[in-house]
Amino acid sequence: LITPGRDYISANVSITGDGTGATAVASVVNGKVTSIEVTNKGINYSRATVTITDDGQVGTESTAKAVLQARNGILRTYYYDTLGNKIVINEAAGTVDYDTGEVVLNAIQPSAVVSNDYYDTDILTMNIVSGTEIIQPLRNRILTMDENNVQSVTLEMVAEK
Repeated sequence: LITPGRDYISANVSITGDGTGATAVASVVNGKVTSIEVTNKGINYSRATVTITDDGQVGTESTAKAVLQARNGILRTYYYDTLGNKIVINEAAGTVDYDTGEVVLNAIQPSAVVSNDYYDTDILTMNIVSGTEIIQPLRNRILTMDENNVQSVTLEMVAEK
């Protein structure tokens, strides 16, 4: 809830976007929307808009913002060409489970290996940037590989000083 508005008798909440099934109910106290409770998160939303209306057509100016919470994401590989155009190489390079932090990479086919002046040789570095606000950028994230899987890569993670 961003703004409680005024003069509400009752408030109806509508959630629209590219997914389906999201529902919510609002509480009104002294003519103001005091809270919104999501009753069904719905599915397949990557964007959503919340609209608050009043059956009595009296209440106005209440606003809310949808905050999406994804459990899983799809990793894509891409690069930017010399003109700044985003060129997607693989739409399904892997998955990420936001609850456990598990990242599964599949079908990765590097086209080149570039040395990096900030790290010693033989160290794999990955630049992972979230396309949304689901993952907040933080330092010292930990990436683990399955040491029992012969197809996985083992990384030695060293904290930056």
